[in-house]
Amino acid sequence: MRKTNLTPLMLALTLVVLLTASTVFVVVKGKHCCTGPDCQVCALMRQIVNKTFRLFALPLTISTFFASLMFFLRIKSIQIPSIISKKTTLVQLKTILNT
Repeated sequence: MRKTNLTPLMLALTLVVLLTASTVFVVVKGKHCCTGPDCQVCALMRQIVNKTFRLFALPLTISTFFASLMFFLRIKSIQIPSIISKKTTLVQLKTILNT
């Protein structure tokens, strides 16, 4: 039986739960009765939005860049060989493959 490491899974699950809880808080408290410039609910919502943006903005940008780069390189490396582009039969392809 293969041994699995649960630490990355638990870390990812915790991150998803925390982000979901903070998003739900911002959505639920979005239309609250604001008490003015020193409203604690508004300050907490600003803090949640700012920390979430800082937490994910740079890693998301970098991962998107590398994912698109890998996709572009992979697409560029996939080329249809000239042998297959011609109309050949399966027997001819097998003969070419064996030689």
